[in-house]
Amino acid sequence: KLLKGKRLKTIIVNSYKTVINYFSNIKGPKNENIKIPLNILMDNDEPVTFTLQNEINKEKYENLKEYIRSKHLYCVLDKMYTSFTSSRYKIRLANKNDNTLNELSGFFDKKCFFIKNNMELSIDVPNQFKKLLTLKSMLVESNDIREIPFFVEVDGEAIAFDFTNGRILSIIGERTSGVKTCIRAFIATLLIKGHKPKNIYMYDLYQEFIQLKGKSINYIKGPNDIEEAFEEAFREYERRLETLRYLACDNVSDANKKIIAMGKELELIEPIFHIIYFNEAMFNQGLIMKLSYVTKLANRVGINIILVFRNRADLFKVNTINGDIISFYTSDVTASIKIFGSDIACRLQKKGDVLVLSGNTTYHGQAPYISLDDFENIINCL
Repeated sequence: KLLKGKRLKTIIVNSYKTVINYFSNIKGPKNENIKIPLNILMDNDEPVTFTLQNEINKEKYENLKEYIRSKHLYCVLDKMYTSFTSSRYKIRLANKNDNTLNELSGFFDKKCFFIKNNMELSIDVPNQFKKLLTLKSMLVESNDIREIPFFVEVDGEAIAFDFTNGRILSIIGERTSGVKTCIRAFIATLLIKGHKPKNIYMYDLYQEFIQLKGKSINYIKGPNDIEEAFEEAFREYERRLETLRYLACDNVSDANKKIIAMGKELELIEPIFHIIYFNEAMFNQGLIMKLSYVTKLANRVGINIILVFRNRADLFKVNTINGDIISFYTSDVTASIKIFGSDIACRLQKKGDVLVLSGNTTYHGQAPYISLDDFENIINCL
């Protein structure tokens, strides 16, 4: 039946035309790819050295080693790190005995928190002497356009996310904990790394990023705008899914490799970012269902959803089961226990001290700072 009347040929031709039409439509004007240099950011690193903090840590390291010996604890003190706002003592455990953790907590007088990954234990303690981590200093070390660095862990490693295939991120924290600065730094990083403004959707539902209005970034401020943006996301999802089927690929990364192998006959599929400040007053039940549907589908076709929750209880109203969670300081003990299994998010320092739960692994570090002036300079380039 397919061969009769050349239907099979028609199906193949129509599929090819659909894909070609999709790539034709995503071509924008020549000046769309705005180049924003890294040196637009001020080099406002603080002239701080950690000499005194290192001396304090070394003394504590030796005392902790002696404490472990005297208490006959089944663990080994492995390494020590000094970071921007915290220091870390890394310990290898011999077994899963919680009594060891309780004994170690007694040494620090409970002014610390534990991050346990398998049989490796990190004990993080606030520094007496702190240093600011600037966005510029973090981006200097980041060369891969696909990876967007979010923070630097206490042991000095930058933690970056690859948004090529699509990702769900949920961000929580008090208003003064560094959430807003985190979003400013994220948008600035996207633009400096060469992502197109038209691929960024900012749902400014608390009117805190009003300077983005009228720029080439998609600015969304109310229920009607949300509805329209979601419908556009659904259409984009269908177009991209059709493209993946045509190229016989499971994800965007594989599709882009095939496009390059074809000599770029088609344009590469670029990641799209929906940054949503969740405001329950603007989300009826229908919009919440659509949001949950978008988060369920998006992380295969290069559509990224970054959800910012001012009210921690809202985190559990949206389906983010496949996503990562970024937490700044919160006073909500219940939310911290639900996410991390303890109250460690309530022990974070303010101003950029951050926890990340990715898969089954918890990270702790410092998020970068970008000044309002630097952010305005970047936005004025759009």
